[in-house]
Amino acid sequence: MSNTTRGTIRDNLSIVWAITAKDIVDALQNRLVISLVILLSIALLLPRMLPLILEQPVAAPPSTGALSQGLAAINAVIVILMMGIALVPSLLFEEKQTKTLQALLVSPASIGQVVAGKALAGAFYILVTAVLIFAISWADVTHWGLAILFVIGSTVFSVAVGLVLGSFYDRQQDVVGPMTVLLVILLGGLMARLLGVELPALAERILSWVPSVALAEVFRAAFLETVPFTQVLVNLGLVLAVSLPLYALVIWKVRRSDR
Repeated sequence: MSNTTRGTIRDNLSIVWAITAKDIVDALQNRLVISLVILLSIALLLPRMLPLILEQPVAAPPSTGALSQGLAAINAVIVILMMGIALVPSLLFEEKQTKTLQALLVSPASIGQVVAGKALAGAFYILVTAVLIFAISWADVTHWGLAILFVIGSTVFSVAVGLVLGSFYDRQQDVVGPMTVLLVILLGGLMARLLGVELPALAERILSWVPSVALAEVFRAAFLETVPFTQVLVNLGLVLAVSLPLYALVIWKVRRSDR
């Protein structure tokens, strides 16, 4: 690799990191972000802390139980999706409201670099959430490699959804309706599958293509002794197949706003 190519790559990464770092610093100073992280932490800790608060012994079901794994998967996916869908759009809302998005688009940063910087800042939200999730359940994890794949897949998907919402809408209040519909689809399908709700055959086949269901199956696999690796790869492939067009859609929408 020539020095010129290395210099170009270094310059591109510096621009992306500058955008990401600014958004992360802003997030750490944002009361909404801090409040949501605290609330989610309480939601994650409450099931384990409640018996102690009530001065009763902790009698959790074994981690290998199907119901226990299903509830843990639902909890993990819900929390991560909520972080992505609720917080990531604000990365673009703030730029639009302060008119700094247009300044970014006429700066040396390309549209791809702007989107990449926002995506990495969104990934920071998800990674903080994932650390909380696995800090609580680390002792039950059997395959940390699959846990890492779950974090990567859920980050890629939830950030993509959040950026799509942020690129097509201008204010947080405008996105409440679409966000609600998305959560009903993603979380309703997830709970129907993992709680064993009986559905028509067609509905069962459709659920297999819902990304939240695929992510939950990857999460559950991290706690199993015997892992269906083929199905894990299929699920991750599905998540990527849905997520990549969403990033392309974000780039297209941001490019149109530059006109």
